[in-house]
Amino acid sequence: MRLRSVLISALLLALLGLAAFYVLTMQSTLWPVELKPRISALSDGQTLFNVGCCANCHSTPGQGDRLKLGGGLALRSPFGTFKVPNISSDPTAGIGSWTELQFVNAVLKGVGRNNEHLYPSFPYTSFSVCHSTTSVISMLS
Repeated sequence: MRLRSVLISALLLALLGLAAFYVLTMQSTLWPVELKPRISALSDGQTLFNVGCCANCHSTPGQGDRLKLGGGLALRSPFGTFKVPNISSDPTAGIGSWTELQFVNAVLKGVGRNNEHLYPSFPYTSFSVCHSTTSVISMLS
């Protein structure tokens, strides 16, 4: 009888722990109604690209044109080494088919197109390569 009570208590604690873990790690995204018009002209996109230092990580290593964002750079972090993704405008290999909402959620909320966590790379506030993080966030929010 005592063993049964201990097992039930342990099971309930495990379930409570799993529920807490789920709540603490679930993604928080913007809803479409929260999305304000952001990039009204191509020049705004160019400013965002430059202020955000996108080319620092997303340019393919060894490539001369910083505007080709094929990714591939290996970044070492305390979480392991990962390859920087392709963020070119290609609809298949890059982010060319992403909606503005998906892009903003990736940058500001750290949630990928398929609701995957992009941490530790995103949300963008985790970056230290550029000193203009605040400018990027203000442009997107």
